[in-house]
Amino acid sequence: MKTIRTFLIFTLSLLVSASGLSAQNSTPKPIVFVVDASGSMWQKIGTEFKISIAREVLSDLVNGLPENQSFGLVAYGHRHKGDCTDIEMLLTTDNTDKQVFTKSLDALNPLGMTPLAKSAEMVIQDLRDGKKAASIILITDGMETCEGNLCELVASARQEGIDLTFHVVGFDMRESDRSPLECAAYASGGMYVDADDKEQLAEALKQTTTISMEDPDGRLSVKTIRDGGLIDATVLVFPKGAQHELLGKRTYSNTNTNPCMLHVPTGPYDLKVDLVGKSGIQPQWLRDVRVTTEEQLLTVDFTSGKVSLQVTHQGELHDASVRIFNAGTERQVDAGRTYKDSRSNPIQMELSPGSYYAIAKSVSIKGDGNEHRLDFSVRAGEQIDLKHEFQSAELLIGVKYQGALADAAINILSAETGKSVSGGRTYSGANSNPKSFVLSPGTYRVTVKGVRVAGDPSEEFTIELKPGAIVEKSISW
Repeated sequence: MKTIRTFLIFTLSLLVSASGLSAQNSTPKPIVFVVDASGSMWQKIGTEFKISIAREVLSDLVNGLPENQSFGLVAYGHRHKGDCTDIEMLLTTDNTDKQVFTKSLDALNPLGMTPLAKSAEMVIQDLRDGKKAASIILITDGMETCEGNLCELVASARQEGIDLTFHVVGFDMRESDRSPLECAAYASGGMYVDADDKEQLAEALKQTTTISMEDPDGRLSVKTIRDGGLIDATVLVFPKGAQHELLGKRTYSNTNTNPCMLHVPTGPYDLKVDLVGKSGIQPQWLRDVRVTTEEQLLTVDFTSGKVSLQVTHQGELHDASVRIFNAGTERQVDAGRTYKDSRSNPIQMELSPGSYYAIAKSVSIKGDGNEHRLDFSVRAGEQIDLKHEFQSAELLIGVKYQGALADAAINILSAETGKSVSGGRTYSGANSNPKSFVLSPGTYRVTVKGVRVAGDPSEEFTIELKPGAIVEKSISW
């Protein structure tokens, strides 16, 4: 399952009529479709070629646009193999002819490379020369195969003051190729949408086209930092009190996308901001954020605290599982294991400021005291060093029948709770008889039953084990 697919999904009730795309303004902003016609578009999804799917979906989409909506068309890779300059502006931004758009699409013959940055640069230069505004929608099935940095190009154009929004539809994209395209979209306040088949492509293009025509008037930027530097995080925007997000973005940790720009209708929202790849750092909620037409910047600081927990047994590093819980919500926020290795013991964790408790449980010691709770609080920028020493005792149980080693099943129960804490078999070999059990100090009830021993003999006894003790119990039948 993909971790980040569509991050900007507007509800249709906000954006479109029930019958499809409808006119929003008397002079809507032009849309420029940049279409991938590289050789990989001859690959199939199911029984259809990608280029055939793209032609059909784009033609249907454009035929449903309002009569006053202008739309340009740029294609790359459709005339020459191995040519990174094979880019052509087939229709300019003032075009409204739907038939010529369809004819231009049908004439594309995928052959060549994927010059994403150069294709975007052609459109941006056209906007720069004509002092025009436009929304650009790139449909591509692959990453850049020529020179150029698409994200930096789009970010630079925005900083220059060119009025553009850059959306990307990744058509049957590999997840590993997605990041640069997400970066380019987010750098302009646009959206990245994945599409794996014809239906998803149609929905993705409908979303991006509708947003391009709507051009929401609210302006909000979110900056995510930690320890004074930019940090990668996801930002989900919910209408105030709603359960499902309206849109979302990813900030990454570079200045092209962080702060990330969010274009939404004006009004109140709740924001959930969550670090990427940091399980111990809790998400932050910003409630009742009022978005207006004036751009505002919100800074979310994820500066954390560090926790070090060393676990030992009889003075030596000890293997234990460690789970960290939020003391208020009782929710587990992180987990790990110490092992008997100085590279992992003490275990190191990063946590958001707050109150927590850790449960350290011995991997090898059984019994009532094989886990321990440590309560602690974390402050931003500080480190807490915790330690716990486990105690144990060894119980050896040997079984004989008529003087010879005998096989028996052993069950050890806590005298306090009555629950079984350990068990095993002695078998009839010297390497397992007597059978060794490492237990927490305490009192235990032990049952021993013969296995394939005449008369099915059994015995039960209660024993107290003190820290460090080695106690041997011999049973003869």
